Amino acid sequence: MIDLYRLYVECHHKNPYSALSSGVAVTLLSSLYKRFVREGEIKPIEELTEEEKKKYLEIGEKYENDKNKKYRIARAAYTLTLISG
Repeated sequence: MIDLYRLYVECHHKNPYSALSSGVAVTLLSSLYKRFVREGEIKPIEELTEEEKKKYLEIGEKYENDKNKKYRIARAAYTLTLISG
């Protein structure tokens, strides 16, 4: 499944976060985020430094105005960074 995410990012290599304009990508990445957090593989976004958290929230704001959807996109961006980094 992670290979699929990498392929998605490679298709959008100039702006890897452009994949977040897709509801499918956000849904997949959000599911992966929850799994990583549940299994203790990553820190929840709430536990990141303020600077890191701000970075992802700004990405969320770029694609959505609704608070809940913006936060979901921020989590997806965080996950995307981790798996493509």
